[in-house]
Amino acid sequence: MSTGPTSAGSSAPWTRWASLILAVLAVLGTTTLVLYSAGQPLLDRHAFRQTQTAITAYWFVRDGYRLAYETPVAGYPWVLPFEFPLYQAVVAALSQISGLSISLIGRLVSCAFLLLSIPVAASITRRLGLPVAVLVIFVALTFTTPVYVYWGRAVLIETSALFFGLMAIKYGLDYLLGSRSTWLLAPFCLFMTLCMLQKVTTGLPILMVFTALFAAGEARQSGWFERARGARGAALGVAILVPLVAAYAWTSFADAVKLESPLGPALTSSALTAWNWGTPGQRISYALWVDVILNRILLLNFGGIIGAGVITAALAMTAERRIKLIILTSVALGLLPLFLFSNLHIVHDYYQSSNVIFLTYGLAVALGALIVPGVGGRVGLALLAALMVANGFAVVKSGYLAAMLKNFGADNPHVAVSRVLARELPEDAQFVAFGNDYSATFAFLSGRKSFTVPPWFKDIEQVIARPGDYVEKGHLGAVVACSDKPDAMQLLEWTTAQGNWKLGETTGCAISVPAKPLPTAPRPGKCRGLVERASVVTRGGHKVLAVSGWSATNEAVAHVPEASFVELRGVNGSLYIADTLSTSRPDINRALGVSEDVDFGFSRLLPDEFPSGTYSLSIIQRIDGQDIACAPILRIVIP
Repeated sequence: MSTGPTSAGSSAPWTRWASLILAVLAVLGTTTLVLYSAGQPLLDRHAFRQTQTAITAYWFVRDGYRLAYETPVAGYPWVLPFEFPLYQAVVAALSQISGLSISLIGRLVSCAFLLLSIPVAASITRRLGLPVAVLVIFVALTFTTPVYVYWGRAVLIETSALFFGLMAIKYGLDYLLGSRSTWLLAPFCLFMTLCMLQKVTTGLPILMVFTALFAAGEARQSGWFERARGARGAALGVAILVPLVAAYAWTSFADAVKLESPLGPALTSSALTAWNWGTPGQRISYALWVDVILNRILLLNFGGIIGAGVITAALAMTAERRIKLIILTSVALGLLPLFLFSNLHIVHDYYQSSNVIFLTYGLAVALGALIVPGVGGRVGLALLAALMVANGFAVVKSGYLAAMLKNFGADNPHVAVSRVLARELPEDAQFVAFGNDYSATFAFLSGRKSFTVPPWFKDIEQVIARPGDYVEKGHLGAVVACSDKPDAMQLLEWTTAQGNWKLGETTGCAISVPAKPLPTAPRPGKCRGLVERASVVTRGGHKVLAVSGWSATNEAVAHVPEASFVELRGVNGSLYIADTLSTSRPDINRALGVSEDVDFGFSRLLPDEFPSGTYSLSIIQRIDGQDIACAPILRIVIP
């Protein structure tokens, strides 16, 4: 397990092979789990951020690539750039080439960037002159660490930014530990720039540490001040400043573009300063030190007391100062982001994927370069196995494994609402949604542009009154309300005022869309279905008539009718027909033995404007353009 000298603490060949096998199994196991769960909809943890990333790649494919790119959840004109879209462009291009979905490709690309960290880590380990055991341990631990097992397959920019950062580190070390050729600063500058453009919160801590290392390295050389004024000083200055200037330029450009969208002014870098950097109090808070550093990093991703014990023991050993410096630098790279961007690390557990890898490398150096040569390969192998087992338990205990394997079916609100939108809206139609913050889940899953209005939007009342003003003129195809503002009654009043629109409910959300033409002369026929509920209920302090049930064709293999209508016929001869909104009913799908991909349910909310009396309710189905009237199947009394 070690390439150190033969001694009482050296390792036998079988321990080296055993550790290598553990590393290979870790990579294969995690990759297999990624491939198994790659088709999962982007509704697992932090679906908000995953779909926000994916929707940019989706519209790259649909509308073309652009720097002022669209994140079409913030209203017309849709542009809302955040990070420089390197990852999104790669995902979009591979999706176009392969014909596979953005979700699938996005997960695979994230995993690919993580896998690419292995050869980069190998190069870094060689440059540092460390035993091969360090690399083997690093790989074994990284690919069992929960934050990488889970977030290494998320549709996020994390692993791409991390890869660019590791490449910058590789070339930075090549410069520091090699010939000090200024040409080596060019690839450092390139990859550091890519890292900063992809994710500043990943790149800035690395750039800060290497600025200090460059300065320290040059200061140790004789005649540094003279050279600092020459070519080497200029090259170092360029290598450090170019990434900063590029990141600043992109942020300024993105902020200017954001101002064009309704939500943009609230999402500029200046508006989010406190959110991004956090507050001084957070840096000494319980949330950072206990919730994040102790619980989320040390106990969940670092083997708990085993990992901390290995680091502590290694630093206490009598050993080469250079190796201890490598461990301490790795720990600095692992902890610095927490104190630079405290709030982001407190709020988001995926942010730790930018820094835990450095703590893991420091642990690998401690175990492979100090512990194993000191106490032997058998002890080292036992510690490695214990750390991997601890990581495995943490993957389960954290809920990450359950989240990776979770099935998101038609009973999920995001799936149910998105299916309605995808079915009811033409491809060029757009929608306005309330009660989903400004999450892109509805927009991405339905493939439609939207203004998804967060509750904090200053002009929310204007959007409620005139939703069509916040999409392209003439393109409003739906309004969705999953909250009390607007409530179902407000949306019903708006729907009624539009004329030929309908309002229904599914999984707690009210959806208003244009109605289909009503039947004129339906003929009697056999139907399958049921009006399960028809009652006067209270919505927003007002009474409305809520009708719901299910409807299916009378065939050996049931299908959903082209449209389902409810007919209310009063005992006095009055007649009212209303189009319904098709909704998900997984229970009916199971009963009929039909895939959950079709929606047999229906729903309709109507104003409580019916004369008091008894009514019979029946279903009218539209099949192949023909309207079929079913026998009355429910009687209700409207008070």
